Amino acid sequence: MTGSTLEFTHYNHQDSAYSTRVGVLFRKTLTITAQGIWWKKRFIHFNDVAATGWGGVFHSYSFIPTGTTYYITLQDDRDRYPIQIVTRRKSVYKNIIEHLWERSCSRIIVSMLVGLQHGKRYRFSTAVIDDQGIYLSHKRLFKSPEMFYFTWDNVDLWSSNGQLFIGQRNGIFHALSYQSCDNIHILETIVSEAKQQQHNRLSRLLD
Repeated sequence: MTGSTLEFTHYNHQDSAYSTRVGVLFRKTLTITAQGIWWKKRFIHFNDVAATGWGGVFHSYSFIPTGTTYYITLQDDRDRYPIQIVTRRKSVYKNIIEHLWERSCSRIIVSMLVGLQHGKRYRFSTAVIDDQGIYLSHKRLFKSPEMFYFTWDNVDLWSSNGQLFIGQRNGIFHALSYQSCDNIHILETIVSEAKQQQHNRLSRLLD
C-alpha cells in the first residue's frame, strides 16, 4: 500500500478542503484537498486509491476506558507500501473516512461491480468472490483445506470486535478484519445492498 512521494513546497494551501494536526508528541499536518490526501510529505490522489482499510482499537486500564486509537490505511494502484494515519480523535477519523468514501470508495465500488459483471473474481484476505457467490476454505485436521462455494442468497453477514464475518452462521464462515484487510468495508456495503434488494448477482446493483 503506498502513496507517491512529493515535497510540501509544491502544495497549494488554497486548495485545502480540510487540514489538522495529528499526533500527541510529534504532531504532523494532515491535509485533504479536492485531489487527495497529504500526510508526512507524501501525497495520494483519490483517483489512485485502490484499497482502503480502517478501524478503531478500544483501550482500557483495569476495566476503565482510556480511549480509542483509530487507524486508516490507503493503498494506491502502484501497490508499494502504505500510507497509514493514526489518531485518537474521532472527529479527525470521521472526517477522513467521509472524504475517502465520497471520492475513492464509491469509485472502487463501481469498478468492482463492472469487473464482476464481466466475470472477474476478487480476493478479500482469505475469501474470494465472484458475481454470484463466495469461495470459502475450511481447514481439516491432517488434510488439505476444503473449498466451499456459497451463492449470495445462502450467505450471512455480521460484525463483531472489528471484524466482518461472512459465510454461514452455523457453518463455514471467515472473519475479515476491517482494519488490516483491504476493502472489507466496501465488500460489506456491496453484499449487504445486493442482499437487501434480493439480487442473486452483485452486478445487478449497476442496473
